[in-house]
Amino acid sequence: MNIFEIENYKKIIKNRLLGFPKKGYGQLKKLATFLNVNTTFISQVVNGEKDFNLEQATLVCEFLGLSELESEYFLSLVSFDRAGNEPLRKFLKKQIASIRMKAEKLSQRLSVNAQIQEADKAIFYSDWIYSAIRQMTAVKGFHSLEAIAEKFQLSRKQVGEVMAFLLRTGLCKEENGKLQVGPSSTHLGAESPWVKSHHSNWRLRAIDVMSENANENLHYSSPMTLSLKDAQKIRAIIVSGIESVSKIVDDSPSEELFCFNVDWFRVVKK
Repeated sequence: MNIFEIENYKKIIKNRLLGFPKKGYGQLKKLATFLNVNTTFISQVVNGEKDFNLEQATLVCEFLGLSELESEYFLSLVSFDRAGNEPLRKFLKKQIASIRMKAEKLSQRLSVNAQIQEADKAIFYSDWIYSAIRQMTAVKGFHSLEAIAEKFQLSRKQVGEVMAFLLRTGLCKEENGKLQVGPSSTHLGAESPWVKSHHSNWRLRAIDVMSENANENLHYSSPMTLSLKDAQKIRAIIVSGIESVSKIVDDSPSEELFCFNVDWFRVVKK
């Protein structure tokens, strides 16, 4: 859902809640609890003539997981509906148009198959969650912020901030209200300064999940001594295995998110 195409903040709430699990069933009650108001008031706002004040609207933005620009747009729409005179409505109308234009420019700046900028790589490779959330949008049933937040057991605000970054950089896109993997590339060359961060992020994640003891997970470490000739043979076997895994993944439908980490290294320098 592109909220910048919607001119009424109440419609934004309704559309956003439809993307929640079970099409938003029970979410109005949760929103009421989040705002510390009764459910009747929420219903009167969303379906009636009452309006949120700006303090409440700010919390609604957090509950819905809106990005900074989306929140600015949402709050402007709330202010417009609450405006008490024509000069203020006129001012807010220009402000709303300006935010829409800014959002459109951000969208147009994303070129097909573009490499993300170095400054954005610093953010993307700062934590495994950026890559994980991006990959998760390829899995059926996880095309909404709410479903992803529930899957990773993270707050909507945190997932919303990550998704805002992914959408801004073109690493994700939104089509027909569904989040998907975007056109931008995250390819790293062997000499990239971010390679170490990328490997570290996923190895730290592997350590985190070891405590889960899931049968489908596999962790293996074995320091060993052997001849240089046999060390080269094992390296060749691993390279061949990586190529086989890549071929399988290329033809495999996206059903679940896994991570494949491989290390083969000399423990101490010569």
